[in-house]
Amino acid sequence: SALPVYSLGGTVVFADIDPDTLCIGLVDHPELQRQETLQLDPQRLGGVLVVGAPSSGVSTTLGAIAEAAHRQGGWQVHAITTNGGPGELGGLIANYSVRGIVDASDHEPLRRLLEELSAAIAGTDSTPETRRLVILDGFGAFEQLQEPVNRGWAIETFLDLAANGRRHGVFVAVSARRRME
Repeated sequence: SALPVYSLGGTVVFADIDPDTLCIGLVDHPELQRQETLQLDPQRLGGVLVVGAPSSGVSTTLGAIAEAAHRQGGWQVHAITTNGGPGELGGLIANYSVRGIVDASDHEPLRRLLEELSAAIAGTDSTPETRRLVILDGFGAFEQLQEPVNRGWAIETFLDLAANGRRHGVFVAVSARRRME
């Protein structure tokens, strides 16, 4: 089983961790009487898809990824929610883990965020060395909200970020509730 690092409390010391990986939890191996860090390498993976039923921990996993990026430093973390407010990711604002949370139904702030991120992958951004992590909690709901707006521009732009962002320092972590999302 895995536990998000930020929920463990106290100080956790990580040895032999690559500085480019994000430590998002601990994996318990009771049969071996040990724990090891659960690491995510955005540069190698490019992005992460977390799939699960409601209340299965997908938002908590996204929160752990955002916390890890914040803890490591050198990351701008952005979050997009689809539930009409900050939802499960709201706690990330309180501890300064994200620059802000944009609701997908609020089209103007979403457009500005996606344009800013698109500028980063187009090379027209003023801070090219910054690594950016975009958390999207609920791709299916995002798709439903954005399909009728500007012929789905936000969906296409987000998918472009997911496909082409890695080489420009833009990484995505997305949750989906069903296999078909």
